[in-house]
Amino acid sequence: PETTKEDLEEIFGKYKGLKGVRIVTFRNGHSKGIAYVEYTNENSAKEALVGTDGMQIGEKTVSVSFSNPPTRGTREYGDATSVLQGSLGRGAPPPSGG
Repeated sequence: PETTKEDLEEIFGKYKGLKGVRIVTFRNGHSKGIAYVEYTNENSAKEALVGTDGMQIGEKTVSVSFSNPPTRGTREYGDATSVLQGSLGRGAPPPSGG
């Protein structure tokens, strides 16, 4: 929770193509201990994932995984199983057929 955006930019900036870092916070501004790191392409993201998953930041072990939520404003969910398995959080389940 005490890790800053700048800390994460330094760590993940070692991998080419870093586009941005967003720390998820509670309404009071305190970190939830989750961040999204975006890369310009999938290969850079894969390289960063391999290089950082399981590393130590302070006293915490970092778990890194892909998050590929459905695009906002669409009802198309594609393969919902892979979206949920590759996500850091659990999204809403896909709508039932019909």
